[in-house]
Formats: sequence, C-alpha cells, structure tokens
Amino acid sequence: MRFFLVALLLLLALPLRAEESACFTPRQVAAEQLLRLQSELMVIGLSCRQTSQGHQLIPIYQKFSKRFSSSIRDAESELSTYFENQGQNPESKLDKFRTEVANTFAQQVASDTLPIYCRQQQLRLLEAAQWTPARIRKELGFMATRYGTMQPSCEPLGASSWTNPIHRGAQAFPVQR
Repeated sequence: MRFFLVALLLLLALPLRAEESACFTPRQVAAEQLLRLQSELMVIGLSCRQTSQGHQLIPIYQKFSKRFSSSIRDAESELSTYFENQGQNPESKLDKFRTEVANTFAQQVASDTLPIYCRQQQLRLLEAAQWTPARIRKELGFMATRYGTMQPSCEPLGASSWTNPIHRGAQAFPVQR
C-alpha cells in the first residue's frame, strides 16, 4: 500500500514539474532567436541570390553561418536539451521549428513579391554579415519582441533590448565569431 501511495504521489508531481519548466529561460529565448535569425538570412540569400550591385548573397549567408557556427551549434544544443527535458524528440522538434520559421519567412517573399522583398531585405543580409557578436545579441532581443517565442518566456519580454531579460539571456548566450 505504501508503495502505491508513493508511486501515486510521484505521478501526480510529474505534470507540475513539466508545467513549471515549460517556459523558456532568457538563454533559451536567445537560442531560439539566433536560429530564427539564421533561417531568415537563409531565406533572403536563397530567394534573392544577388543584389543589384552584383553581390552574391548565398556565399554571404554561408560566411555568416560559418562565422557564427559555434554559437549556432550551441543554440541547437540549448534547445535540444530543453526539448529532451520536456520528453520530446529534440531532433524532430528542431527540424519542425526550422521548417516553420523558414516557411514563415518564405510566405513574406510570396506576399511582397520577389523584387519588392529583395529590395527590402538584401541589405539586412549584407549588414548581418558585418555584425559583431554584441550587435547580434541586440538583434536577438528585438526579434524576440517582434516574433515572440515558441514557448512562453519565463520572464516578460520588454520593449527595450537593453532592459528586457532576453538581452540578459542573449548576453549570457555565447555568440562567438
């Protein structure tokens, strides 16, 4: 009987723990936004291909991804750990997230028409290729406020990247060259 009561108490406690940890820490939000940024830049590169000045955008995107590959791997690892702790398949969940994000940005291409989209977005990729880790961390805060997160944030998203917890999380997140 005691064993049954202990087992019942443990089972009742499990959902509470899952709900408590179902929110994203600032570091997890920053990780999500870094992967979102990478997907956005990929869509720009693949959709626009080159600028009116002849800059090839795919190699610029590849250079960005290579330059920050360590941080991108860390972001994937951060989210994989979160999903695994939630009892989900991390690889499947990351693949689904990346596909949904890329599709969202691709829908923007379709709704704006390609020439308009490229005129508006190609500069973003050119600028992002020059960003410092500090500039990327600032961008992650802006993106979290603009796009939200796939899980609720454990701390509220603020309007300013300097005061919101996402910026603090992004600072703790190792965006490296």
